[in-house]
Amino acid sequence: MRQRKIKNLESKYENYADMIVYEPASMRGRWSELAGGRPIYLEIGCGKGKFISELAAREPEHFFVAVEGNRSVMLRALEKVRGKNLTNVAFAPEFVDVLTDWFADGEVAGIYLNFSDPLPKNYWYKRRLTYRERLKTYFRVLADDGIVTFKTDNTGLFEWSVQEIQAADLRILDITRDLHADEDADNIETEYEAKFSGIGETIKRVVIGRRVSRAEEEEMITSLAAYNGRDIPDIKEMLKASGKADVSQADMKREEEALAVSVLGGEVKSYTAAVSVNGAAGAASNAIANYSCPGDRILLADRHAKMYDFAAIQNGRSVETFELIGEDGTFNAEDFAYKVRKLLKNQEHLLIILNPQEIKDAGLSLTADDWYEVKAVLNDTDENKKIALLAECAGDKNALAVLDKLRANILPIVSDGSAIACLAYTPETAEEFRKVSTFAALFG
Repeated sequence: MRQRKIKNLESKYENYADMIVYEPASMRGRWSELAGGRPIYLEIGCGKGKFISELAAREPEHFFVAVEGNRSVMLRALEKVRGKNLTNVAFAPEFVDVLTDWFADGEVAGIYLNFSDPLPKNYWYKRRLTYRERLKTYFRVLADDGIVTFKTDNTGLFEWSVQEIQAADLRILDITRDLHADEDADNIETEYEAKFSGIGETIKRVVIGRRVSRAEEEEMITSLAAYNGRDIPDIKEMLKASGKADVSQADMKREEEALAVSVLGGEVKSYTAAVSVNGAAGAASNAIANYSCPGDRILLADRHAKMYDFAAIQNGRSVETFELIGEDGTFNAEDFAYKVRKLLKNQEHLLIILNPQEIKDAGLSLTADDWYEVKAVLNDTDENKKIALLAECAGDKNALAVLDKLRANILPIVSDGSAIACLAYTPETAEEFRKVSTFAALFG
């Protein structure tokens, strides 16, 4: 039921002036003054205040900031906190869009998202409180060991949020899809939770933390791989876990060099690394797992093998296609450019798969000029976006000449069906490719 607008709301708010922060942005970097040095916890969308009032009463050593844009609803929360004589809660009667406008880096110890609006229409996804870019913003204001706790009864929103957590490269510390079935769970119910669990709805909860430290996050800005919440061990540990610990470093290097020669042919300018894969489908699956995020679309030509669709589905991705052949019977660079721009509006990572053999089967052969068109499109993208191009073009001198040393945010991956090799801009990117691709090949 929608909360009715309360009459004389502003005059009633005057009774709680000491508890309200009307300009939260003015407190950025200074919340500790209000908190008296206590750790600061934040609830975004406090509703009628059952959760925040009970939590604050239970934890007087902590300070809480309750955010709620509906002022009629927040009045009930103010009443509850005042009724308990609590002095460790402040209220911000606003909708928060960019949390970093209100809080400085590391200023918050924890964030609670309780029964956030699922915003079910597809085009509203960026407004959801668990959208990947919002999650990243939360961890900018959170301390190194800070966590986000998210509860909902909405299964669709919950499963979508789990994907967003992975795409934001965060770690799931605890997860349950039936919170009330766990008798040992530490849980304070909200009004909404009590109502809907009472009619049989299961409550889901996930606790989110950093996968790497704040310092390591800064280093990962240049990473092209999408770790998706995974902690990938070094290659020695992978070999040991896979029963291949007896393979010497020298043998590995010789094998990799042979693979690189097989895929790339002669000398190249780029930094290279190569890994064995199980056919074209294995190459696609490896690249999808490592260079795209859950929920991303993979870009393919409209005339492509079904195995690529299956590889995308298996990895929780979907497919976008561009029209391969234009009206003049040549490579349709215009539609390729349009689809690249379209996808990069909504994705931080983009994986493109081009298979020249399939293109030949469609009656078209990619010329050197066509490959230069591909290069021009990719080099015209936002340098902050991360693009990987998987091309089944081993032995194609025209393709390799163009792909050798593209811009730093673009990683060409070449496959011959038995191996994949990268043409990386930096040795660090090549080493990262070796690490993540080896992981996917052994355990993916």
